[in-house]
Amino acid sequence: MLFKPTLWHELLGLNINGVQSYFIAAPTCCLPMTLGYALLSTELNLSMSAIITGSVYAGVFEKIIFRAALFGVLFHYCRWGFIPAALISSIIFGLDHIYQGHDLLSTVMAVAITSVAGTWFSWLYCECGYRV
Repeated sequence: MLFKPTLWHELLGLNINGVQSYFIAAPTCCLPMTLGYALLSTELNLSMSAIITGSVYAGVFEKIIFRAALFGVLFHYCRWGFIPAALISSIIFGLDHIYQGHDLLSTVMAVAITSVAGTWFSWLYCECGYRV
């Protein structure tokens, strides 16, 4: 109702055209992070339920909520510029990770790093044709 006639899956960045290349790129890009976590973590839980709830659900829903629904709507549909839309969505994305800090310094660092990552993810969202 708020936007031009758009299919709901396109609005949320779930357009499947060219998705095959993402199935190769996504695991390749995530491999260094996965290996680092496996080597550095003292609380590694490799059960299928822990992997799905801790990685798959979080990643998928973060991308849909912060990239497609928040940044995508502000930038692609409301025609905000990249900088304001990315800053707003990235700061909120960073604040969503405040729980990862254990003291003031680690909390500030977690929010700062995930905010910067959120800006990069917003740029990737644009470069990938507004697809999550």
